[in-house]
Parts: sequence; structure tokens; C-alpha cells
Amino acid sequence: MFSSALKKEIRTIVITSVIVYCILMLFACGISGDYTLRHSNGIILSAVGIALASRVYIERKVYFCQISLLFLLANSIFLIKLVLGNFIGLSSVKNYANFSIALLNLALLLPMLFEKHVIRSVLRFIFLAVILLPVFFILGYYSVTSTVFAPDTLLAIAQTNIQEAIEYAKDNFSCKTIFLIILANASVFFVAIKNTQKILWNKYNLFLVLFCITACLVGVYKYRDNIITDIPKQASKTLAQYKNFSKERTDRKDNMSKLLLSHKPEAGVYVLVIGESQNRAHMQAYNYHRATTPWLDSMKNDKNMLLFTKAYSCHTHTVPTLLYALTAKNQYNNIAVKNAVSVLEVAEAAGFETVWLSNQVKYSAWDTPVTSIASEANQQKWINSTLGESTNTDYFDGKLIEELEKIKITDKMLIVMHLMGNHGSYEQRYPKAFEKYDGKNTIDKYDNSIIYNDYVMS
Repeated sequence: MFSSALKKEIRTIVITSVIVYCILMLFACGISGDYTLRHSNGIILSAVGIALASRVYIERKVYFCQISLLFLLANSIFLIKLVLGNFIGLSSVKNYANFSIALLNLALLLPMLFEKHVIRSVLRFIFLAVILLPVFFILGYYSVTSTVFAPDTLLAIAQTNIQEAIEYAKDNFSCKTIFLIILANASVFFVAIKNTQKILWNKYNLFLVLFCITACLVGVYKYRDNIITDIPKQASKTLAQYKNFSKERTDRKDNMSKLLLSHKPEAGVYVLVIGESQNRAHMQAYNYHRATTPWLDSMKNDKNMLLFTKAYSCHTHTVPTLLYALTAKNQYNNIAVKNAVSVLEVAEAAGFETVWLSNQVKYSAWDTPVTSIASEANQQKWINSTLGESTNTDYFDGKLIEELEKIKITDKMLIVMHLMGNHGSYEQRYPKAFEKYDGKNTIDKYDNSIIYNDYVMS
């Protein structure tokens, strides 16, 4: 029924599939520590796909070396979670492993349809660079922060700007990070340029190439939900919730107007000061070895002063932190962001005059809930005239004190002051007179900014 050559070809594909399957299963189980075989169906398909794809190349060993190297590069992100001791499920490994194999095979196969070596090399490099860019970015992020890149990290990046990104890179990038980036790109370039082989075209191989390309496209679609693609998806979903927060403002105000307060709040002037990037590990009041907060330290024994010693941020990034701090939404409840009333909305419903003084950029790259909350204030003053793509400001935070003195005080008032605080670049956050430490390194600059912040608070 089958010729001896075809029987030999089928036998070779089956043996290759079994070997590749065993290697992939060992990889998946070794990464996840989960030795169940219930997720082996996808790995079987990937193993057969690699075995079939290898048959179209003249130099099959070269293909196996290439796909192995690229696979290890693509899946090296799991090493970060292993190092940090994070849980990794077998399903997570399987989904991304199959997704990466399908994409990488597409990157290797599609350029082979072109005759000219230069075109094949250029296309292969472009495809591989695009596919592996998120991986290299995650590895680079880990080398700088020693943490996993997550959806909220991407959201923070989406809500930052070029100037802030440059300042962050300047303060945190090292020679080691740059070396890793160069090494990663060089490896992709080597794989792309070094592969000089062609497909041995015949009817059998033409069918096999088309079948493999189709199978890879199906694999990419089937395993489109994985640890890489989930990052932008979840970040986009959260960003949409933020935008809905502004759109649902009218409904929240209507609900607040119907709310019957159980008691009348006491009259008085309440001031809420919001800082930025201040770390208590660099504050003298919390036993830091440098005298960075002389005023706060002197106030610790005042009977009217309450210093919290076990307070923690509710998030790691500015927007969700302030959203949780200033609205009914927090990490402990399931309130939809759009339904979370803000402290200003509550204050106004209670008959308070509200004021927002800020040294932040009012119109940033994204319309964040912070800007939306601030826009509810009866009086608003933004001393930072910079727009959009910058964290520069015309004034130090001390300028806000002058604006505070200009406010006409009423019996019932809530004043919110949003400082630029200790946001990088740190040397831009304090006048020369507050340069207690020489500022030759990042720690000195940051500590100087803490000293100035303490002065502003005093």
C-alpha cells in the first residue's frame, strides 16, 4: 500500500515526534513541578508539528538547533518565576510553550518561501525580533527590578511618558542590562543570518509546508491566551475600567445626592497631602540612619501627632494606589471602578467646599482617575504648566504653600494637595539649598529630595 521510502518517512516522523514529545514534557514538568499528563494533548501536537516541519529542510540538524535555541529563549521567562519562587502551573507552561513553538515555526517557515537569501534573512530577523521582543523586555525588566513584569506594570508604563521613562532608565539601567539586551539580539541575528539552507521543493514538501503553516496559525490562535498575551489584555481591560470611571461620574453624583448621612460632619478645614514615591526606609522618623526627616522626627512625641508604623501602600503604581486611596474601591472589595465614589464626591455631598492643589501634570497621556477625581473639586489650581509627555515642573513643591495661603477659607473645607514629591529624577525635586549630600549617586539625590519634602510638610 505504501512505498518503502514513504514507510521510512512515516516511521522517522513518528520516532521524532515521540522524542520531541518526551523532551517537551520533561521541560513542562521540570518548570511547573506538576507531573500530571492531563495537558499532554497540546504538547503532542507541537511535537508532531516540529517533526513534520523538520522534514522540509535539507539540513534538518540545523533546524533542530535553531528551534531549540529559539524555544529556550522564548521560554526563559519561566526562569524568573522559578528564581522568585512563584507558582507555575503546567497549564500555563503548556499554553505558552505551544504558542511560542507555533510562532517560531512560522518565523522560520514563511521566509523560506522566498528564493533570495537576503530577503529570507531579513524577513526571518524581523519576524524573530518581533516575536521575542516581549521576552527580552521582560528579562530586561527583571534584570533592573528583580520582579516579574505584570499587567499592572504595563499599565504603569502606559500611563507614564517619555521624559519619565528616560529618567527611570538613567537611574536604573546598568552595564549588565545593556549587555543582556545586546546578547539576546545578537543571538536572534545569528540565527536569522546563519541559516542559508533552502527547502527542497517537491509536491510532498509543498504540501507539508502549507500544512505546517496552517497548523502553526491554528496553534497561535488556539493558545492565544497565555502568560505573554494576558499582560496587554488585562492591562487594556483595567484601562477601560479607568475610562469608564470618568464616564459614570454623573451616575455617582446622583447616587450621592440620594444618600442620607447618618450624622452631620464637624465643621473644619481638613487637609490631605498626597506625596509621590516616598519610601519610609529612607526616613529618619522610621529609623533611617540619615537625618532626612528632622521635622517629622521632632513631631513623633507630640500628643496631637499620630505616626503610623505599620502602614503599607495598597498597590505598587501611582494610578491604582491613588484610585484605591481616594475612592471606595480597594484591594479588599469587588466594587466596580465606575461605581466607586471618590472622597471629593462624598465631601461635596456632605456640604464641604473642596479644593485641589497640584504640582502634577494635569493632562497626561491617559485620562486617569486621578485627573477625573481632581476635576470634581470646586477650586482647582495646577501650578505645573507642563502638558502631556513630561514630568518636568516649573516649581518645586514649596510653591504649593503660597497657593494654599491664597485660598479663601470656609467653615467646612477639604483641601487636597498633590505634590510632585520624590518622583525621579530626584535632583529636580529640591532647591540647591537642600543638597545636604553631595548628590554623586542616586541614593544621595533621593535622600536630598526626602529632606526637602520634610521641609514642605513642616
